[in-house]
Amino acid sequence: MKSKIFFPLLIAGVFTLFTNSAFAQTADSTSTVVNTVDNNVQPVPAQSSSPEQDKERLAAARKEAKEAKRQARETEKMDDAAEEAAKKAKRSARLEAKAQRTRKKADKAASKVGDN
Repeated sequence: MKSKIFFPLLIAGVFTLFTNSAFAQTADSTSTVVNTVDNNVQPVPAQSSSPEQDKERLAAARKEAKEAKRQARETEKMDDAAEEAAKKAKRSARLEAKAQRTRKKADKAASKVGDN
């Protein structure tokens, strides 16, 4: 009778021991990672620039943004054209297959008429 209670309690105790140990290791490793990251973070030095340089940077950034938008539009147009070409190719392949089936049926009908 005692063994029926002893083994489940033993298993529960071992399980509890391992889970507590695992949680402790996780907490330790998490704090270590946080400390490592905190130690490796370096402050960004403040940049001092003149208003003219700021204007130049802003103008350059605007130019780059316009160029990126233009390239995106061109890419979109090319994608649309490629998609349309693929649709046309698919349509023409279907039409060709239908024409081949029609020719085959016509040849078959002609051979039947020729046999009679």
